[in-house]
Amino acid sequence: MNYIQDKEYKKIDFVKEPIEATEFEDCVFEFCHFEKFNFSKFKFINCSFVECNLSSVLLGGTFFQDVNFTNCKMIGLEFEHCS
Repeated sequence: MNYIQDKEYKKIDFVKEPIEATEFEDCVFEFCHFEKFNFSKFKFINCSFVECNLSSVLLGGTFFQDVNFTNCKMIGLEFEHCS
């Protein structure tokens, strides 16, 4: 698993530029597009999502700890599948 710390992502379409399962710590995602992206096995620790589209993201085994979502589109998320 990849590990990324203290990085900012702005206006990235992760559907067109997918990444592999990664652990993110202290990262910020602004105006990013994740619709229907597979977050299975990803870890997010102390991260922020601002104005992102997270609709229908797959969350099987996804780990969130101290994560903030600000003005994000989050339709159809099934948080019960998170770790």
